[in-house]
Amino acid sequence: GSGEFGCGLDVPGLCYNVVQNNLVRLALLAGAKMADQLGYGARSAAYRSSAKNLGKAMAKYLVARDGAWIWCINPKTMKPVPSVLNAPGNKGIGSIDGVAAMSADVLGFRPLAETWPAGAEPSEKTLEHLYSTPLRREEFNRYGEWTQFDILAGGYLTSPSYGQGYAIQTMLLLDKLDMAGKALSWLAGATYRPIPQYKLHRASPYYFYERMYPPNAVGKIRLAEGCGALNLVNVSEPLKVSRMMLGVDDSSRRTTRIVPRLPPGWTGVTAHHWPILTTHGVVRADIAFRKVGSGSELTLKLDPGQKIGRLAVRLPEHGKYVWVERTNVRSAHLATK
Repeated sequence: GSGEFGCGLDVPGLCYNVVQNNLVRLALLAGAKMADQLGYGARSAAYRSSAKNLGKAMAKYLVARDGAWIWCINPKTMKPVPSVLNAPGNKGIGSIDGVAAMSADVLGFRPLAETWPAGAEPSEKTLEHLYSTPLRREEFNRYGEWTQFDILAGGYLTSPSYGQGYAIQTMLLLDKLDMAGKALSWLAGATYRPIPQYKLHRASPYYFYERMYPPNAVGKIRLAEGCGALNLVNVSEPLKVSRMMLGVDDSSRRTTRIVPRLPPGWTGVTAHHWPILTTHGVVRADIAFRKVGSGSELTLKLDPGQKIGRLAVRLPEHGKYVWVERTNVRSAHLATK
């Protein structure tokens, strides 16, 4: 592909990009599920075979020696090109966390349980690799900001989407809740109370906008708004963060799994009329999860006449996790001490 998710931002030409290839792999796997449901067995098998081969090729060509993802490679040599990877819009690019963040939509919310075909290791190594960048580490430790680039905008810029948003989702999926909590606090604060020198044009202080800056960016770079308020991707990625905190994983119709993840400082999360895909079709549920001492509790209530055939909920208990299962659920109250 070309452009931002090809060779990268402002880099001309065609490249094999890791996020782009993963999106195709996920589309094939999602299409296979739909084909299964419609009785197209041969088509489903072909999609899964293509997705499997694509995953193998990604592991072969798009994983670096340290185990992290490579942003892109040359389509002729099948090798990374240093001048491309080190371009201002590519070096340290936070968009690479999108491999993990996007995978959850199709593969579910449990990468560490080996429910993902390629596992979580390359995405975890990528997060570690990005965190090792001196300025990003400094900004994160000081403020909770996960910078989006190493060079562009002096290394101070982030966003609710490709920078902060993808990173928070990856942290949540990998159960790095301390990091996720810090990053989430930054996202909320930078949205509602941006630094005074950053003048925004928006109708509400609750509106997400494209670009965010820390206090020590003042006087070093121009504080540009970019695409401005309510840029669609910068609204949808924080929404996905909240979805992962609630943790309703209906990637398998046979078992509805709920994997709530609350960072330190958060006491609960609720959802009303939440859609869940089951073997009985789409059902709607009111869900509430909260921490109680060293344990937790979750309540779920479906609309009248609806049920979940099999429910499995992962709950924290004394610093660990336990699974609680129920069958033919219309309402449930589950708790750990």
